Amino acid sequence: MSSTNDRSKNTPDDDKRSTFSNWIESIVHVDPVQIVSDVWDAFDMWRATRRWSAIQMMIPGMILFFSCFVTICFGMLSGNSKKLEKYIKKADTIAPIQDGLTEAERKAALKKATAMSDDLAQTGSAAEEIDEESPQAKAAKKTADEEEAKNIAYADLLFRRVLQLEPNNKNAKFFVAYNLGLRGNTDQARGMMQGLAPADSKGYPRAHGWLAMDLLGQLFRRVNIDRSEMSHHLAIAADYPGTSPLVLSAYAQILESEGKYVEGINMMLRAAQRDNAFYLPLSTMQARHKQPIASKESADSAIKHYRQSFGTKDEPDQARISAAEAYIQSKDFDSAINVLQEGLRLREDRPLLRRALSNVFRFMYKSQLTKTDEGQIKANLGLLNAAMLTDPTNPAVGEDIAMLQTLGVTADEQMIQSLKKQLATGGATAVTHLLLGNSYMNKEDMEMAVRHWNLALGQDSNLVLALNNLAVVYSMMKPPKIDEALKLIDKAIDLSRGDAEFLDSKGEILMRDKRFEEAISFYEKALQADPTRISTREKLVTCYEKLGMMDLADNHNNMIAKIREHFKANGLNEKGRGQIKRLPDASEDQEKNANLSGSFTPDDLNKLPSQKKASADEAAPEKDKN
Repeated sequence: MSSTNDRSKNTPDDDKRSTFSNWIESIVHVDPVQIVSDVWDAFDMWRATRRWSAIQMMIPGMILFFSCFVTICFGMLSGNSKKLEKYIKKADTIAPIQDGLTEAERKAALKKATAMSDDLAQTGSAAEEIDEESPQAKAAKKTADEEEAKNIAYADLLFRRVLQLEPNNKNAKFFVAYNLGLRGNTDQARGMMQGLAPADSKGYPRAHGWLAMDLLGQLFRRVNIDRSEMSHHLAIAADYPGTSPLVLSAYAQILESEGKYVEGINMMLRAAQRDNAFYLPLSTMQARHKQPIASKESADSAIKHYRQSFGTKDEPDQARISAAEAYIQSKDFDSAINVLQEGLRLREDRPLLRRALSNVFRFMYKSQLTKTDEGQIKANLGLLNAAMLTDPTNPAVGEDIAMLQTLGVTADEQMIQSLKKQLATGGATAVTHLLLGNSYMNKEDMEMAVRHWNLALGQDSNLVLALNNLAVVYSMMKPPKIDEALKLIDKAIDLSRGDAEFLDSKGEILMRDKRFEEAISFYEKALQADPTRISTREKLVTCYEKLGMMDLADNHNNMIAKIREHFKANGLNEKGRGQIKRLPDASEDQEKNANLSGSFTPDDLNKLPSQKKASADEAAPEKDKN
C-alpha cells in the first residue's frame, strides 16, 4: 500500500526524466536498416500512386509562374529611378539622339558647317544630279534603314514606359518628344520641346539643342525665323556635354556672324574635338581671321582624319574630296590633285571624284586670273581646258567659258564646243545663261540676250541680275514693254532689299516712259544708298532739266564735280561706281561658300557689270555704269 502511494507521489520532473530515458532506450534499440527500408517503402508507395503525366504538363506553367513572380517582386523592390535610368540608357543605345534635323537638312547643315565640303564635288546645278551611291551602298543603306525602323519602334515602347513611370520627368518628356519628331509629328514634338526649353529662359539643354536645329532646318527651308531665339537655344545647348558637334558648329558660325570670332573659333574647336571632320571648317574659319599657322594645323588634322578611310573596301568618295579641300586650304594644290587622281586610279567609275578634280582645276584657273594695266584679262586657259577634259559635263566649266566671252577673252574651239554641248543637253546653269546674255548684250544682239536671260530666270526666278538686265532691255525695245519691265525691276528691288543699282534701273525705266517726277524719287533713293553714284546724279540732272528745275540740276552738277575731284585725288576709278554691291538672300542657291564651288561666289558676281545700254541721248551718263 505504501509503495503504491509512493509512486503516485512522483513529481513532474520525475516523469520527464522517465520519458527521456525511454526515448534514449528506444533509439539505442532501433535498427537503422529497418528505418531506411521503411522510408524507401513509403516513397515507393507515394511514387506508384502519382499521375506523373499530369505533373509533367504542369511543370512549364509552374516555371513561368515562379519566373514572373520573381520578376514582379524584383521590380517592386527596385525604385522607379533605377528603372527609368535603365530604360533611358537602353533607348539611347538603340536610337541615339542626333539633332532635330531631317536627313536632307542634316546634309545641308553639314555642308554649311564644312564651308566647302560638298561644293568641290557638286555644282548646285538643278540640271544635273550625280548619283554618289553604288548599288552595294544603296543595298546596305536599305538594310540599315530597316534596322533603324525596328530600333525606333522598340525605342518607342521604352519611351512610353519612361513617361508612365515619371510623367513630369524632363528626360522622359524629351525622349517622347524626340520620338514624335522621328515619326514626323514635328509640330507636336516642337510644342513639347518648347515646354522643356523656353525661348526666354534656361530649360532642359537637350531640348534647347533640338529647337536650335529645328530653327536651322526652317532656315534651310527659307522660313523666316527669329535668329536671336536660335542663338539663345544654341548658347544653352552648347554647355551640355552631350550636345551634337553639328549644334556646336552652328553656334560657332552664329558667334562669328556677331563679330565674336574668337569665341566662334573656340566653339568650332570643341566641335572638331568631338568629330574630327569639323577640323576642316575650323581651318577655314581660322584662315578667314588671319591665323595661318592654326589654320594649317587644323587642315593637317582634317587630312589625317580623312586619310584613315583611304584604301578601305568601301572607301567613301567624300573622304577624298574633303581631304583635297583641306590640302587646298593649305595651298597645296598638287596634293589635292594627287589625292583625287589616286582615287580615280583605284576605280574609274567615281563621278563625284571626277567632278571634284575638275573643280580643283577651275579653282586654280580662277585664282590665276589677272588684269593688265590696260584692262585686259590674262587667263591660264590650260587649267580651264584641264577642268573641261576631266569632266565635260561640269556645268560650272560652262559658266567659266561664258565669263570669258563676257570679259572679251577668246576661248578655244574645244571649249566653245563643250559649252554648246551643255546648252544643247540642258546642262548649262542659270549663271551660264546670264553671262551669255551679257555677252550678246555687249555685241548688241538683243534677241539672243533676252533669250538667255529668260532661260536663266527659268532656272532661277530670283536671279536679280537677270531680272535687272531684262527689265532695262524691255524698256528700250520699240515699242517698249514698260509694264513688264516694271514688274521685273520691282521684283529685283524687293529681292535685293532696295539695292542702289536696281533703284537706279527703275528710275531709268520711268525716265524712258517720260515719268520724270517718279524717276526722280527712285534716283534719290539710290543716292541715299550710295551718294557717290555719278551716273545716277547725271540722270537726275537730265530729269530736272526736263522739268525746268535748273537750280536743282546745277546743284547736282556741282556735286558731280566734287565727287570726281575726290576720286581723282584718292586714285579711285569712277567706272567702278554703279555696279552690283551684293546679292539678295533669296538668290543664295547661286552662291557658294568658296571658290571651290560649282557656281560663282558673291564676290565673283559683284564684279559683273549690269549690262545696261542707254539710248543715244543717254549714252554719256550710262558709260559710268557699264
